[in-house]
Amino acid sequence: MLVGNKSDLANNRAVTTEEASSFAQENGFLFMETSALTASNVEPAFNTIFEEIYKIIPKKAIMNIQENSNSPSAGQTIHLRPHRRMSVDSDEKDKLKQKQGGGCC
Repeated sequence: MLVGNKSDLANNRAVTTEEASSFAQENGFLFMETSALTASNVEPAFNTIFEEIYKIIPKKAIMNIQENSNSPSAGQTIHLRPHRRMSVDSDEKDKLKQKQGGGCC
């Protein structure tokens, strides 16, 4: 899913809604614009992602997880891991910290 943030800053756009939507469609992505400032479309974006994940994971696989003797019992959490990990080297981490000024967001 391609999510365009800061939709509340329409005058400062580098990419139009039409360009982003077209790019998403050409690459088989869902597309939505959000604004963290106004909370516009933030929850629907997450809900859409969750719904798509739910469609992808076959119910049979979920049943197999539940039947597996090593699976968590009721009330426990199943942690799914991505197929590949992205890593950031220490220089990049330092640069990110400097950009953020040590605070969040």
